[in-house]
Amino acid sequence: MVNVGAGTGSYEPADRDVVAVEPSEAMIAQRPAGAAPVVRAHAEALPFADGSFDAAMAVLTDHHWGERCAGLAALGIDHVVLITAGPWRDAELATLAAAEPAVRAIAAGG
Repeated sequence: MVNVGAGTGSYEPADRDVVAVEPSEAMIAQRPAGAAPVVRAHAEALPFADGSFDAAMAVLTDHHWGERCAGLAALGIDHVVLITAGPWRDAELATLAAAEPAVRAIAAGG
C-alpha cells in the first residue's frame, strides 16, 4: 500500500506493508521510529511504476497537491474512491471523471 501525502504517518495501518510518500522534510522528520519507510516525492510525480501497489491511501492531503487530477492519475491504481473535505469545484470533478473513469470522487462540504 502507498500512503500519498503521508505526513507523520498518523493514519498508516500497522497491519499492512506501507510505503509512505511525503514531500515535506519537516513532516518526514516528525515520523516516529519504526514508521513505514518514506520516499520524498510529490503526489503528481510518484516515483513508482503503475501497478506497483494494490492499494493507495491519501488522507486529508489532496488540498495540498498542486494538481489534484494528476495526483490521482499518478496513483496507477485501477479503482480509487476519493473522500475529501477539500473544496472541489464541479468542473474539477467533471474533468476528473472524464480523465480517470476509475475514480469515484465524493466531495464532502465542497
